[in-house]
Amino acid sequence: QAIPMIDVSNATTTYGIFNSCPSLRHIPNLNYIKSKSGDSMFNDTGLSGDFIFDARQITSLHQTFRDCRDLRAIKMENTLNVTNMSMLFYNDRSLLYVSMDVTKTNNLSHAFYRCHSLTHVFMCNLNTGLSFTESPLISKESILYIINNEAATSAITITLHAYAYSRLAEDDDIVEALSNHPLITLASA
Repeated sequence: QAIPMIDVSNATTTYGIFNSCPSLRHIPNLNYIKSKSGDSMFNDTGLSGDFIFDARQITSLHQTFRDCRDLRAIKMENTLNVTNMSMLFYNDRSLLYVSMDVTKTNNLSHAFYRCHSLTHVFMCNLNTGLSFTESPLISKESILYIINNEAATSAITITLHAYAYSRLAEDDDIVEALSNHPLITLASA
């Protein structure tokens, strides 16, 4: 059964609002105009399928979707104010697809840790280090997109799973993209 619109427009945080709700299968429609923190909002829930998540006004998404083992795809919208995405998709083993803008994000630590199935990440405006150390299937298209749409102001490293690195590091298109974006380097885990 769907949850109706939840008005949290006067709340300054939605921290852990659905934390450890294994029966929650869909992202409810939230009206969170003033909320600045979405930390642990859907941590350890039963989210299953493909979603669009509107992060309007939120500045922190620490562990927001941690341990959502059945989450397959998510498009993150209105993430322009988010500075912290640490552990965002930590241990989301079924996650295949993510799309988001990380313009102001300065913390992506363990954002994709244990995301073994992750294949497609369309992330623009990367300006901090990024790790896919446990995502052997990350696609060439994803790495090209991240490199070609980066916003680095200093040197940053994208660390790949050893298998992904062996597939991608010497690829002609990726080598060319890296030469056009000298602040970005690839490394192997």
